[in-house]
Amino acid sequence: MNITFLGTGAGKPSLQRNVTSNVLDLTQERQEMWLFDCGEATSHQIQRLQRKESKEQCELPNITLQKISKIFITHLHGDHIFGLFGLLTSRSMSGCKKPLTLYGPKGIEKILTTVIEITESFMMFPLEIIELEANSDPSIPFLVFEDETFKVTAIELQHRVQSFAYRIEEKESIGKLDVQALLQIGVQDHTIYQQLKDQQTVTLENGQILKPQDYLKAPQKGKTVVIFGDTYPCTNAVTIAQNADFILHEATYSQEFEVLALERAHSTTAQTATTAKNANAKKLYFTHISARYHHPEDQKQLVNECRAIFPESYITQDLLRIEI
Repeated sequence: MNITFLGTGAGKPSLQRNVTSNVLDLTQERQEMWLFDCGEATSHQIQRLQRKESKEQCELPNITLQKISKIFITHLHGDHIFGLFGLLTSRSMSGCKKPLTLYGPKGIEKILTTVIEITESFMMFPLEIIELEANSDPSIPFLVFEDETFKVTAIELQHRVQSFAYRIEEKESIGKLDVQALLQIGVQDHTIYQQLKDQQTVTLENGQILKPQDYLKAPQKGKTVVIFGDTYPCTNAVTIAQNADFILHEATYSQEFEVLALERAHSTTAQTATTAKNANAKKLYFTHISARYHHPEDQKQLVNECRAIFPESYITQDLLRIEI
């Protein structure tokens, strides 16, 4: 599991940072990629990865529109959705027939339906739009998606419009098969290996009984990722991020602009780091950086302010990929 930051800036694109968009690569886990937010020029950022002009880029994943099966929108501000319309129509024009599911706040279906109708666009693939509805108790996360491998929940944050954080939990997987132990007793049949992996008891021709618990190693704990929409510090942010392995949270301003952050319902570096600390998260990557911090020294200041509170803090950069 890894994540690639396609856009890490706030408000509007700059020469240093595009606006918000992130790809969670689940190719190894489920042969899928999930997109979180879709700011302006997200499709262009994906194309830049495909060109791979530098040695560093050659190490990046091959993200394509066809591989994206789910899109999660945190909120309906333009810097988080204005790339969505082009991305969907480009996916369609490429001939992709794979279904896509879009999750987002109430209103996202109306926006998309209106744009598609007025522009006479069309979707060559099945598109399902699911508008999120919070619990009657807004302090409790609600279920967005679940299957045998992953569970996604969400919670409402504090922003000028409805904004959500998504918690992506990889479920515990069955432990690896101890093949060496089976070889030592003369079992080389891969059919038997698969039966044990499926937790079936196997009786050999000689009458020996093989129990799966004797040949499966300890279960592997899944990873937990939390991706935030824009927010001012709130209790719900700590709730959804509790004990997460990785959180991606906005830090639009340095701590000296706390009053401005409050006025615009955003977070400062110190506030973001405090959320990570209070949630007992393992790593914080902060994003949604104001364009005023374009010099390396400015960005170093942001990192230092976060690390003074939460040492495992890292600033994001466009097209950076990190393992989770």
